[in-house]
Amino acid sequence: MTRLGNTLYPHWRDERANWVQRLLPVWDYKYPRQLAFVRTLAGLWYVILTAILLGYHRGETWAWLLVPSAALSFLGAWYIPRAVAAVTGSSSAS
Repeated sequence: MTRLGNTLYPHWRDERANWVQRLLPVWDYKYPRQLAFVRTLAGLWYVILTAILLGYHRGETWAWLLVPSAALSFLGAWYIPRAVAAVTGSSSAS
């Protein structure tokens, strides 16, 4: 692991890194709770946009494509801070 400021984060090309460590960018290790908030807001926006599109009977295809995007945003907001906390040993992410 390498040190960046006061937060530990794994290096991208480290052979010992698991898939979560290789997948997440540096700012996910530095600001996990703030990015979880941003992901939650993005998921809410996708849900609102889906409701608007379905309410006006316009773009049903796009509306149904936004539903999985919202689900992935909410899952990322829930799991990524916990994965970062498990990797770094910090309890501030959960």
